[in-house]
Amino acid sequence: VEEVDTLLNKARAVSDTAERKALYDQAGEIYLPNRHIIYLYHQNLFFPLNNVLSTATYANQNRISELAGLRRHHLADRTRDRIKAVVEWQPTDLLAFHANADYRKDDFTESRYGLVDSRSWTANLEATLAATEDLALTLFYTEENSQARSAGNTYTANSAVTAVNGFTAIDGGCFPTIALRNASNKIDSCLDWSTDRRDRTHTYGVSADRKKNCFER
Repeated sequence: VEEVDTLLNKARAVSDTAERKALYDQAGEIYLPNRHIIYLYHQNLFFPLNNVLSTATYANQNRISELAGLRRHHLADRTRDRIKAVVEWQPTDLLAFHANADYRKDDFTESRYGLVDSRSWTANLEATLAATEDLALTLFYTEENSQARSAGNTYTANSAVTAVNGFTAIDGGCFPTIALRNASNKIDSCLDWSTDRRDRTHTYGVSADRKKNCFER
């Protein structure tokens, strides 16, 4: 409704709370009787001491559920090195060899958490023999290796608790007092963890390719 849009636009431009509420009330008197949308519930979430960080810094859309320093994979700065090689050799008309290798290295230099770096390489060997004019046999072997290092933090929600069982100091750790630790759970480097995942896959196979004339019986 155009009249509702006009009232809402006016309310957005007003800094006085009472005047803004009056404009919203006018819009509501026009809009609500038509019941375009019926809201089943409205959820309020409160996060005290949430350490929310700017989108410009971490591209995290200011969400408390994300770590400071965790950048989304498609936005994270990445340096990639890649080498690819192919070798083919046919010693006779009946025998042919094929080999290829592919190496990749990715470094996410600005990412403290999430995928930090990864490396992978693949090698493939094939040998094809033309056994007859209509039949070709192929043997192949592939090896795949991958390694990925990720980092994270087992942070919990911040709190305003300053003592536990009457004690306020901490022996060891990254913060000297319970109050400082509880107010900085999302940036406590003592809660950091990392993983180093490595996978290796070997594949062996054989195939036969037979040509058949469509007029054969």
